[in-house]
Amino acid sequence: MEPRQEESSPVTSEGQMAPCTKHNKNKMKPIFQRSTKSIGKSSKVAGRTLSRNRALMPHSAYPPKDKFSYSVEKIEILKKYIHSVSMNLQRVRFLEQLTFWVSNYNEKMTDMDLYYIGETLKKLVSLKSFSLRFANCSEITDKGFYNLSQGLKTLPLLRHFAFRFGFGPHITDEGLNYLSHSLRRLTCLEAIKLDLLCCSRITELGISTLSANLKNLRKLKSLTLHFPIEAKMTGGGLLDLCESLEEFVCLQSFSLSFWRVRLTDAGLKRLGEVFSKLICLKNLDLTLNPSSKITDSGLRELFKGLEKLFCLQNLKIEISSLAKIGNPGLLDFSKALRKLVCLKTLEIKFHGQRNLFTDEGLCQIGKGLEGLKSLERIHLICSGWRQITDQGLETFSKGLEGLVLLKGIKIDLFSLEKITDFGGQNFCQALKNLPDLRIFGFRVVDCPQFTNTGLHMICQVLKDIPSIQKFETYKFTLDGHPHILEFLKNSVSFPGSPGKMTEDLDEQKPKQDKENILRRFWIKFVCLMGIGLFILVHFLRNSQLMQSQNLEK
Repeated sequence: MEPRQEESSPVTSEGQMAPCTKHNKNKMKPIFQRSTKSIGKSSKVAGRTLSRNRALMPHSAYPPKDKFSYSVEKIEILKKYIHSVSMNLQRVRFLEQLTFWVSNYNEKMTDMDLYYIGETLKKLVSLKSFSLRFANCSEITDKGFYNLSQGLKTLPLLRHFAFRFGFGPHITDEGLNYLSHSLRRLTCLEAIKLDLLCCSRITELGISTLSANLKNLRKLKSLTLHFPIEAKMTGGGLLDLCESLEEFVCLQSFSLSFWRVRLTDAGLKRLGEVFSKLICLKNLDLTLNPSSKITDSGLRELFKGLEKLFCLQNLKIEISSLAKIGNPGLLDFSKALRKLVCLKTLEIKFHGQRNLFTDEGLCQIGKGLEGLKSLERIHLICSGWRQITDQGLETFSKGLEGLVLLKGIKIDLFSLEKITDFGGQNFCQALKNLPDLRIFGFRVVDCPQFTNTGLHMICQVLKDIPSIQKFETYKFTLDGHPHILEFLKNSVSFPGSPGKMTEDLDEQKPKQDKENILRRFWIKFVCLMGIGLFILVHFLRNSQLMQSQNLEK
């Protein structure tokens, strides 16, 4: 049965068509709004209207009467409605932005669902942004990728493409080849995001084919590649990817995630050479979990490439399983940081239980931060740095004293056996020289010598910093100065009393909630009593007037 077309709606004062007010028996609103603008404020309203209808029915998408442009930010649907929604979307010939999102893990997507989506894309030739995000793809095979790729080929104006699949054990290199060949023809693409972390059967061969097909996309400005966690790769796929990256001279944002890849120093050197040529790069997110074969020399070559990224504004680097990496690797990283003068956000994550980092390495990172005058946010995660002491934290904090634009600092310490309560206090002393600091996080986990007394000592320092708006720890968060002062007032902290502060804080919050509830109750009670008295007086006055009028008659 064909869906009924909506009646013409009146034009509002802003020149837009008002949404249809008629409803069907189920009282479901149409998911599209008419607008004379292609993408603007009206498109966001349409996206919000659409996202309310979790289970989109076949009649909830109306075909347009006139040539208007539509922008749908997100369609969150149940699996059984994919066919009906896809058929209705085919009637909207001027759609520019579309996102399919099925977040329910119990809804298993199949090859037939991708077939319906692929057939829909063949009709939406004006589409400029397309995203797919499925939570459970356990029943999708390479055939489903083929069906989807047939629709992608027909989108010559596509500029943004995002693809995120959840659990997909049946997707292999063949399916990735279908997808990459369809992307090869879309020469207008400016942003690609491929998240295939849960597709464990993709190997190095599929990544090499993908890299070869991406070479034609010379206009690419943003590239995000997250490869499988358990894929069997030796690093050859990374080398092929590096050859393609050299062609993207306009690339501004790059995110790469490689897990359980047997990389060597030669692979890191090649990656560093590629970074040195991406001079327009502004955002870099690098996550590597290499084997134990890399050494300090390999990291040195990687960091040499970072030195030439003078336009870099946001840097996130995470390297795990650092078995043979020590202070020399951090020294090279410090030298690279000094030349990134435009850096605004920095996130460093170095994990490993067997690394050789000491206080000297942490001191080198602090020295590298001294010249970054435009830095606004820092997030440092130290996991397994067993040789770090209080002195290392204090020397690191000295590099923060000249960063007057710094607004947020987060320090996460995991499994550090030599960090004590005085380490956190000495670290916070350097924060007094930061006039614009608003957020401070100090999370300590599995550090036996750091107790609740250390958190109490940190709060004593933070109360003298007027700009602090939030203090985050592993167990609680304090918003603003009043909460910090109230916490210090109500908490009792002394050596050898673990858990005392958190118990006081946990007891304090229910008391505050009860007081607020009682206060609101009495306010409402007094208001209602006042209204009742007013009504009673008014009623008695009217009754007296009526009695007097009756007596006169």
